[in-house]
Amino acid sequence: MYVDPRYIMITNICPEEPMLERLLSQIEPGDTFIDVGAYIGTYSIPIAKMHNGTVRVIAFEPAPHCAEVFRKHLKYNHVQDNVCVEERACSDSSGTAYFDLNQSVLDYPPASEGLMRLDKTEDRADDDRLIEIQAVTIDHYTEANALKPDYIKIDVEGAELQVLEGARNVLREYRPVVFCELHKFNWDSFHTSESKLRDYLAEVGYEMKDAITGKAMRGLPPRCHVILRPAE
Repeated sequence: MYVDPRYIMITNICPEEPMLERLLSQIEPGDTFIDVGAYIGTYSIPIAKMHNGTVRVIAFEPAPHCAEVFRKHLKYNHVQDNVCVEERACSDSSGTAYFDLNQSVLDYPPASEGLMRLDKTEDRADDDRLIEIQAVTIDHYTEANALKPDYIKIDVEGAELQVLEGARNVLREYRPVVFCELHKFNWDSFHTSESKLRDYLAEVGYEMKDAITGKAMRGLPPRCHVILRPAE
């Protein structure tokens, strides 16, 4: 990987290794993997290199600087033809969104204001901190591109429930396994709560377990990795 001094590589990539290893152990040849919040390719690149490049990878990354580095990494690893990079966000509806470039996606915890959200109000559009991006639902994207995802990974700095709500039909019909990093510390910014997440998972018939131990989670910490699977 290209090392840019603006990126905090150790604190932001190393914690992903256990969940990445778990995901790599499950993906089979010919599977379709959707990476929501692809960052600089931490998940997409090793998955694209699996099984002689037979895994189909679709990666969403709305931050232009991250998408630029991501494309460099694809070339360095000779998998630029194996990954479809979509420089837009996933959410609960398709349309215009605003992204704060002044708030680094690497900071922890991130500021509560200016994170990606669908908002078409004039006061947000006139905010010079933000750039305009496009958002799409997973349901709409998969239908338009005839995709049947087997695995979805979500890392969206607190907007996890919005992404999942935009994948309602996919979850019900195709039953993919979802690897998700939850940012509970930032849920207030997205009007999300643990009860809302659990209610939604029950609605679509999914259960949530710790991504590393595989055990059920009674209470969620401020930040954690989980696996969402169809309920037995």
